Amino acid sequence: MAARSAKFGLSVVTKLKERLVKAPDREVAEVSKQGVIERLIPELLVLHARGYTWCSIAALLAEEGVQISGTALGAYVRRGSSTSGAKKDSSKRKPPQRTIAATAHGASSASAASRLPTARAAVASEASPAPRRPATEPSSADVQPPTLGTVRSSFTPRRHSDDI
Repeated sequence: MAARSAKFGLSVVTKLKERLVKAPDREVAEVSKQGVIERLIPELLVLHARGYTWCSIAALLAEEGVQISGTALGAYVRRGSSTSGAKKDSSKRKPPQRTIAATAHGASSASAASRLPTARAAVASEASPAPRRPATEPSSADVQPPTLGTVRSSFTPRRHSDDI
């Protein structure tokens, strides 16, 4: 048996759209701890700007039954205030920065510095030395057995044995 798809007139769509727009805001009777913090972010930031520590603000919240540590409160507020009530637009994300290891593998340091923010590039050119090359492991021919009189660990790995 074939399933039938329901079709609706445009008048139904128009009526539903009007009804959805006119719907009253849903009133919330209870919120989570995160919800409490999100609704109080502006006031919490004002208190923090006036010199209160996150721990002292957390103590004020605890007086009303909202138990939270100062560290967690600061994290909630920073996370909530960075989004400022709106979701971040993922299309405005910056591409990931290249690391020093990427410049050592072929990209010139001048082109790598041009991709860095200007403040970072200025600091990097003034204060930091040339990037280090990754350490290479010595070959088995370069490794010398310890000589008598040197203090070394008694552990020596077995050479290529078939049993584990």
